[in-house]
Order: sequence, then structure tokens, then C-alpha cells
Amino acid sequence: MKKNLRKVPYDFMDVAGEIAAELQGTPDFIIGNYSDGNLMASLLSYKMGITHCNIAHALEKTKYPDSDIFWKNFDEKYHFSCQFTTDIVAMNNADFIITSTYQEIAGSGHLDDRSKPILFSMARLDRVKDITGLVEAFAKCAKLRELVNLVVVAGYNDVKKSKDREEIVEIEKMHELIKTHKLFGQFRWISAQTNRARNGELYRYIAHTHGAFVQAM
Repeated sequence: MKKNLRKVPYDFMDVAGEIAAELQGTPDFIIGNYSDGNLMASLLSYKMGITHCNIAHALEKTKYPDSDIFWKNFDEKYHFSCQFTTDIVAMNNADFIITSTYQEIAGSGHLDDRSKPILFSMARLDRVKDITGLVEAFAKCAKLRELVNLVVVAGYNDVKKSKDREEIVEIEKMHELIKTHKLFGQFRWISAQTNRARNGELYRYIAHTHGAFVQAM
């Protein structure tokens, strides 16, 4: 329902009385999740005079690079105009917000088919390590894209955070590759991690799920 959010389902407001009847009293608070769920939780909490907890999970702006700028290009499919407005309204009306961890929301896009093995690489985002070369090779190989997902941990994914000219060029190139080859759902780019324990866990997870580590040459 989330990706097909088109209009506010006002008729759902009729359930406020049914909820109170089922619980034999007014609940202390209500929890909303995803765009549509949080909008309904916001409306119900207002109607019932109770606390609204907003779960800010997997926001679309973090999953689709530049979607807030080029939202019209994807609006017919993802209805970003509705989703962004809904997220803003629900979050501003919430009494408190529980957000995803940095590890969960960092990076670009998401993986549509998590049953696929993962090709994984972690390196500096520069011309020597050539992470963008790896991504380009993956993007141009239809068979490989059919069989596996690609996940890379490298540099920043927000060009504004980098002060290194070479890295800035690579960041811009990476975003262009994602758009040009439509890698959404098959590729994930996570910002560089400095926590050694977390990095070790990434390698363990890749091995556990029968993935493979690759290094561009």
C-alpha cells in the first residue's frame, strides 16, 4: 500500500470508536509505521486525544537519490508527491519519533530480491580503487545483475560531505551510473564505515549468505 499511496483514506477514521470499544477504553498511545500508517496514526491520535509515536523507517528520500529534486520523474510510479507530504505532516504532528539506525538508512536505494547472493566490496572511493569501475562493470552485465546484488561500502554518498576533489568526482560518477543504468533495487551503496567491529560483521554476513568479496583492479 505504501508505494501506491494516492489519497488519504478518511473512511478509516470511523475505526476510532471501534478501537476504543475493542480495548474497552481509549489507548494511551498509537504507533504508526511507513507513510500511510503514520498518517492514519496521526489522524487517529488527534481524534482520540492520545500520544502518537512515529516510526521513521525507510523514508523514500533516503532510498532513492535525488528523489526530492526529481520527484516528478517517478511520481506516476511511486507517488512521491503524496509520500513526501504525508511523511512531513505525520512527523510534524508526532509526539515523538523513533528513527532507524544509521546503518539501516545509510546508503542508496534498497535490494528488491534479498534471496540473491551479494557481491561485496569495501574500499576508498578514488580512481586507484576504482569502485565506480566495478559498479559500471556490474551495471553493463545483464546476466550478473540477474543472478546477484552488488553492495559497496565506499566514501560518502552525499557529495556535499566530501572535501576531496577526486572523491567528489567519483561520487558524482556513482550517482550518474545509478541513474543511467537504473540500478535501483539491485545495488546498494553504503557510506564508508570506521567501526572495525561493524566492518567485520559485514564480512561475516556476506560469507554467511554465500556472497563473495570482489576487488576492482
